Amino acid sequence: VRRNVFGHVAGIGSADTGVRASGGKVVLLHNDFVNHANAGLLYGGGAELYLRDNIFSSNARGIEETGSGSSLFGQFNVFFANGSDRTGSGTWENDIAAADPSFAQSSAGDYRLLPASPVRGSGFGGADPGVYDGPRFIPYDIAPDGTIPRPPRELTAAYQGDSVALDWQANVESDLQG
Repeated sequence: VRRNVFGHVAGIGSADTGVRASGGKVVLLHNDFVNHANAGLLYGGGAELYLRDNIFSSNARGIEETGSGSSLFGQFNVFFANGSDRTGSGTWENDIAAADPSFAQSSAGDYRLLPASPVRGSGFGGADPGVYDGPRFIPYDIAPDGTIPRPPRELTAAYQGDSVALDWQANVESDLQG
């Protein structure tokens, strides 16, 4: 399960539990579990879980194990403002506790990390944890300019063995990307 927001926002959706896992193998990568009255993740019944680069924020319990016979391995997960971060057994590596992920506007369901978020780059291999990984963040209150970029100047293509080399002169523009 990859790149989902399991959350409860102002009366929309279920406020109980984000994901329930029972039996079998479950892999959870780059997800946000937010604002659940019970648990962001509830697991048991012999489940085998692998969690990496997830954010658990503002849940009664971030992760809760029910029963016995399950296994969990977690890496590079962020835990913030949960009643308890995790209950039960498990193996944890490189987790980040008590670091506010600095969501753009969580009250409106915008769980992108702000550019100055203290958890940016703290995921596996320097990735951003959570559902939105990467440098292409545009703050919610800034709209793209909508201008079509000018074509490159002096574009040339040269065949070189089994590839083509492109060369051009960049245009200077005042949009967000320059």
